[in-house]
Amino acid sequence: MNQALSLPLRESTLPVELFGAAPEERPDGWTCRPADAARAALFAIRAEAEADVLCKLLNLFALQGWLPSEVHAVQEQDWLRIELRVPGLPAKRAEVLAERMRSMVSVAEVQVGAGIV
Repeated sequence: MNQALSLPLRESTLPVELFGAAPEERPDGWTCRPADAARAALFAIRAEAEADVLCKLLNLFALQGWLPSEVHAVQEQDWLRIELRVPGLPAKRAEVLAERMRSMVSVAEVQVGAGIV
């Protein structure tokens, strides 16, 4: 029989001790932390003035369960200038959402910032 399988597990060989905090204690950048509750992600977007652009942008948040507290859109000739505020959104998740927006054909520019809720 393999000796590694028959040895009793000692406290000193637990992965938690070897690698630091347990996974549920480690911040991963995706989950909300107390510091995130006091900040809001701000998105400034410039996109082509098409009927479905707002739906496509808001759907990115809806798919992940986030609800923007403010949405402001203004048409300027052939462009839409859109501003979104999402309270509590972690910075890492905000940047990933911004990259997804930038990959949309009708989106020309996306800027992400942080503000106070």
